[in-house]
Amino acid sequence: MSCAVDNEFKSSSDNEVFAIDSEILNEKRQILIRVPDSHSNNINGKKKYPVIYVLDGEDMFEYVSGIVTFLSAVKGNRVLPESVVIGIPNINRNKDLTHEKIDIEPDSGHGSKFADFIMSELSPYIEDKYPVFKHRTIIGHSFGGLFAINLLNKHPEFFDNYLAIDPSYQYVQHKEVDYSSDRYVNKKLFLAIANTYIPDSIYGYKRSFKESNKHFDELVKLSERLKSDTENSLESESQTYMDDDHASLCVEATYDGLKSLFKWYKTDVTPFVLDDKRSKESIMAFLEQRSLELTKHFKEPVAPDESFVIRIANSTGDKRLKKELLILNLKNNPKSFNAHYSLGLFFQHNISSDSAKIYYNKALDYFDSPELKQKLKDLND
Repeated sequence: MSCAVDNEFKSSSDNEVFAIDSEILNEKRQILIRVPDSHSNNINGKKKYPVIYVLDGEDMFEYVSGIVTFLSAVKGNRVLPESVVIGIPNINRNKDLTHEKIDIEPDSGHGSKFADFIMSELSPYIEDKYPVFKHRTIIGHSFGGLFAINLLNKHPEFFDNYLAIDPSYQYVQHKEVDYSSDRYVNKKLFLAIANTYIPDSIYGYKRSFKESNKHFDELVKLSERLKSDTENSLESESQTYMDDDHASLCVEATYDGLKSLFKWYKTDVTPFVLDDKRSKESIMAFLEQRSLELTKHFKEPVAPDESFVIRIANSTGDKRLKKELLILNLKNNPKSFNAHYSLGLFFQHNISSDSAKIYYNKALDYFDSPELKQKLKDLND
């Protein structure tokens, strides 16, 4: 595989565009990538990120990456984890996004090869080039949603989250998958269903109208089956959007779906911030539980969120505990500007200017802050 910047797709300056020569597909594929801003600075130290793969990248990448950025970083949002978003534009979507042959689509039925490209070429490339966890989400609409469900059915081990937006499920030829299998433990599906139902009493029984109803009916059957089967290992949620059609539901369904798939991630630290008398034991238990939750989902050891530790430390009335928390945070994030700066601030407020200078100077190794340089100058004067 080779990669090179390509300007065919006009995307925002926050995005990268690569071309990958795929041996599996025997063609060059362009890939859109958006990496969180925190990757390029050391304000919060070096981080790793889950990965979100977006099918129909030429249409969906911009709005999906916008939603992810807003819900993970803008205005202090921590609804989602900051994530690397990968957009995969189409060359022939009918060919790539369908696993089975479809009579009305002559190029269909090559989805297995496209899945191999994602799993064996694209994903290893992303995981080699970027600091990411092996926690993966796939988002697809229509044939893309069909592709996501086929991956769930055939390769559930690869992705953790499946967001299927009004998938063309009527074309799945092997519907009775055993979702009670251990293969589906810790796997999550969000199924979004548009209002594509066309009443026969108004339009009659033309084939196209009956096909539309089959699309809707098959999704409703899948949704009800998932809800009623108490033996499922697969965690699933489905939602029907009666005010949206097949195209219009994409943005709302993506927003709802990502919140649902990552609902475990959002954690409220307000009780600890508001109660400055919280015991050391309760705070440490909370941080340990948070670390265990992150480690479980991201599948490797993950320290508690730096922002959480600093907020709790700055809110406690116990100076000894505050210092202990800030030192713990520095241990977990040794290359973080904020970790060093917070300790420098602690020592400055506790009349230890020499220690403050040490941490302030170290903080400047990771982020060039004019304000901190001025603070150091004032201390030295």
